[in-house]
Amino acid sequence: QYHNIKLDGKVTPNKFEGTLVSDDPNVNLNFDGFVEFNDENNRYDFTSTIINIDLNKLNLSKDYSDIKGKFSFIGSGKNLNDLIGKLDARNIEISRRDTLFQFDSVKVNSFFTKGNGNKKLEIITEEARVDFEGKYDFGTLVSDLKSMIKNNFPYHTRNWQVPSNTISVNQDFNYDISILDGQQIFELFGLKNFELNNF
Repeated sequence: QYHNIKLDGKVTPNKFEGTLVSDDPNVNLNFDGFVEFNDENNRYDFTSTIINIDLNKLNLSKDYSDIKGKFSFIGSGKNLNDLIGKLDARNIEISRRDTLFQFDSVKVNSFFTKGNGNKKLEIITEEARVDFEGKYDFGTLVSDLKSMIKNNFPYHTRNWQVPSNTISVNQDFNYDISILDGQQIFELFGLKNFELNNF
């Protein structure tokens, strides 16, 4: 159950436009914008300040707990695989177990390229930049990337509970990764004492 949630706006069966303020201990955030769901496509245009979301207490994650930050998103899509748009996140704080990670800015752009119709995903931070282009399944992308890292760096990932040599057949993409300072990013995903800078 959630408590202390206030809505101010227009609500229809498939659309909300207005503001939402949640002062719940586990979900403390402000939302301003609209979300629209329909049979053809879903549309999103909003900004949100997340004061705190406790993933542990929401039973969404065992490793990650508190998330804070300011987010804005404009885009459309029925699910993660066909979602296109722009996400801008700033002043992000993520707690993993007893360690706090801070990122000044994260930008995510997702769009279809001209000509071949492939989808392109750009993830840009001050520490790194990652580009994917092709066909990929978000449902298994994270686990597939972990498997790929585990296959290439077995010593550093020896504590990962990830089966090696198990890459999904749904992935068919090219990628380009540039890392300026990878220590904080690797530790966020459980890779301690693993350095890969200016890569």
